[in-house]
Amino acid sequence: MQFGKSHWRSVAFAVALTLGIGVAGATSVSSQRPRFGLMSASTKSALQLDAQQTAILDRIQAQAAANQQFAGKQLAAIRTLFDQELAQAEPDLRKVVTEARLRFEQLHAQVRDNLDQRLAFYDQLTAEQKQLIRVELQQRLERFDRLRQLALNLLDRAN
Repeated sequence: MQFGKSHWRSVAFAVALTLGIGVAGATSVSSQRPRFGLMSASTKSALQLDAQQTAILDRIQAQAAANQQFAGKQLAAIRTLFDQELAQAEPDLRKVVTEARLRFEQLHAQVRDNLDQRLAFYDQLTAEQKQLIRVELQQRLERFDRLRQLALNLLDRAN
C-alpha cells in the first residue's frame, strides 16, 4: 500500500502531538533543542505553569524518560534473543517474534498511559499555552520533514 505525503504528515503530526505534549526539560544547559519527545526548555518556561501544573508535568516527564529507557532495554533484549537464535542451525523465529510481541505490548501499554496523561495535561492548558505548544509542534514537523527528505535523498544516492 502506498501512502501520500498528506498521510505521512498526519501520522507525523499525531506522533509529534502525542510524544511532545506535556513533557519538558531534559535538555542540556547549553542546548535549547529538546530530545525526542520533549519540549524545549524555552517553551516550558514560556508556558508559565503554576506549581500544580509543574508537578504534573514533572511526573509525565519522568514517566516518559522511564519509557524511553524501558524501550531501549526491550529492543536490546529482543536483539540479543534474535542473535542467539540466528546462531542456531535452525533458529526458532517464532520464539523471537512471540517474545518481541510480548515486550512491545508491555511497552505499548506504558506509552499509551503516558500519552493519555499528556493529553489530559494539554486539555487543561489555557488557549495561550496551547498556542505555544502548537508553534513548537509546527517547528518539529518542519524539522521532521527536513530529516525525512534528507534520509530519502541518502537512500536515493545509496541505490
